[in-house]
Amino acid sequence: MSTEDSNRRNWLFPVSSDEMDVVLPVNWHETTYIAYEGDGDGINWFVSCIKDKMFLEVNDDPQYFIDHGKEPRVMTWSAVIDHFRAIRYNNVLMYVSGCNNYLTDNIFAARGNYIYPNETTLIHVLLHAGDYSRQTLNCKTLDIDGQECVILGNSAFDLIGNFDFQEPDYIFAKIPLGVLAVDYHYGWMDGCIYDLQLAAATSKSSLINMPADVRKEVFKSKENK
Repeated sequence: MSTEDSNRRNWLFPVSSDEMDVVLPVNWHETTYIAYEGDGDGINWFVSCIKDKMFLEVNDDPQYFIDHGKEPRVMTWSAVIDHFRAIRYNNVLMYVSGCNNYLTDNIFAARGNYIYPNETTLIHVLLHAGDYSRQTLNCKTLDIDGQECVILGNSAFDLIGNFDFQEPDYIFAKIPLGVLAVDYHYGWMDGCIYDLQLAAATSKSSLINMPADVRKEVFKSKENK
């Protein structure tokens, strides 16, 4: 594989399959170290970026953050993975499903950045019950610059503002990413557009099950096309 092809693979799949969907051997109440700074009403997390993907820096050694000019802050593991499921833990990139005694239902690898890449990730939507009973997936959407975007929720509470009591046919539902991405390319939440199909395509099962000819084409750099 050429350097260009390798770079493209790392952009699409920055995490090795062995480090995808990891259940960490730590308890939810145990602590580790992260770093962040307050920025008005927001938080600037100390992250690593692989092209457009963000990974929260997590390390068991507080000196790691001091060496980077950051203040180490203690955080429980449940809090870590409730904010970020894409982490760089002790210098290893990971996609995390959970830890001992705790599995998160957070749909984001990094909120505001991208959806957690697993086709079984359950995403809250407003679903037209009548159409679904007729085996048609019809979710409530928004038009964003001419692009149809399904309205997403990390929980049902995220969807309350989009629920219309004058539309009794719509119900709160959880749909797996792999099912949702068949009919909807993009999702919308909190002012951000998320690429559902890219998230499904860069999952562990996609990487493992990809046929050789498809793998060659996908990993081929634009320069080589």
